[in-house]
Amino acid sequence: MTASPPTLTLPRPVWALLGLAALAAAVATIGPWAFALWLLPDLALVLGGRGAFTGDGRLAPHAVGIYNVAHSLAGPPALGALALLAPAVLPFAVLWLSHIALDRSLGYGLRAADGSLRA
Repeated sequence: MTASPPTLTLPRPVWALLGLAALAAAVATIGPWAFALWLLPDLALVLGGRGAFTGDGRLAPHAVGIYNVAHSLAGPPALGALALLAPAVLPFAVLWLSHIALDRSLGYGLRAADGSLRA
């Protein structure tokens, strides 16, 4: 069994402020399409296929990996670093960060291997 990577713990209002500020910045640079693109990380749930959720609110174990990759705080900075070579991707990194931050403000974070929310 491998150890879980550490997660950044902030109060929910701080996550909400960060998420809303990042969303506003993304909408200002991307335009109204940002609202549709904002849902992209949740495609992990669709990729989890039929039965992505179990009846008790847990994510099905086969969908946990892709969900955690799409909702990890490592993704937006990595995409942001790519902006050094392709500046046009920076607003998308900010948009991705807004999705993660707003999810965290609502109490949704990474999932444990069994699909439950990590404490």
